[in-house]
Amino acid sequence: MRETHSLEADGRVHLVDFHWARSEELNNPIDPSQGTSGNILYALTEVYVEKDGPDQHMAAAMQWESFQAVAGTFLEYGKVMVIGGTVIHSMDG
Repeated sequence: MRETHSLEADGRVHLVDFHWARSEELNNPIDPSQGTSGNILYALTEVYVEKDGPDQHMAAAMQWESFQAVAGTFLEYGKVMVIGGTVIHSMDG
């Protein structure tokens, strides 16, 4: 990712933000006292400067030697995937 993407405008795929988050799944998200389900949830968020950032990302990803293995993991275990969504609100404005 660091080889092909950057938070700077330096010719690589330009990101505003990239992060992974990990959390235990709550039985009741509005009442954490009800405990967890035993599942682990992961969230990957990527926000691009350019509208075609997701397309640039996928073009770079297709060249990565581990792409098929990672894509297979997402397809097998992923519950929800949103690709190419639109930011509808941010702290920036």
